[in-house]
Amino acid sequence: MKMPSNKQWILIGIGVLVVSVIIFFMFPPQGASQHPRPKTLTVSHLDGPQTDVPETPVITKAAGKFGNGEPFATYETSDFSVHYPDWMDVKKSSASGTADGQIFVSKNGCNVIVKPMSLRAGTSYRSYVQKTLDQANAYNPTYQKKEITDTTAVIDAEIPLADATLRNVAYNYLSKKGISYGIAFVAEKKTFDAACQPYLDEVQKSVTVK
Repeated sequence: MKMPSNKQWILIGIGVLVVSVIIFFMFPPQGASQHPRPKTLTVSHLDGPQTDVPETPVITKAAGKFGNGEPFATYETSDFSVHYPDWMDVKKSSASGTADGQIFVSKNGCNVIVKPMSLRAGTSYRSYVQKTLDQANAYNPTYQKKEITDTTAVIDAEIPLADATLRNVAYNYLSKKGISYGIAFVAEKKTFDAACQPYLDEVQKSVTVK
């Protein structure tokens, strides 16, 4: 896996957007010995998520192939499923693994995150998404697309950094169990089309929400 350099910040939480914390990960240069060091900014509001962890998903590796021949894995719970790129897991990060229902994989500068979040009963999904986006305003995002309904949110945002611009495309779905599932593609804007774009349509079409 090609690791980003010190100057390439990967914005994880704002990519998924419907989460309780916004998480930044800065990775060392390829071959460096130090581990990623997370920084977090808590997003809090009255109708925020519950603290319980959604069910652990069933992950099926090498479940099939995308149209371009790249393999996909399947993420499945009792109320949601999606195909995602079967790439190398990003290790030693709190977003890696499935103990908390999260997936974080990366290849050629494209980072893909699948994250569930359990919402409190009676929470307005529109309000929750919008308040989370309001919290993200500190990072000066530019929205190319922002579509929010009672059960879905599609966000295409660009976030300026010191010497680069990140692009995040995120699909979020609210299940009947009150769990919001987010699938985000995060990459530098200049590499997004080549590294991430080929998978967006097929991943989105693979989604099943119950």
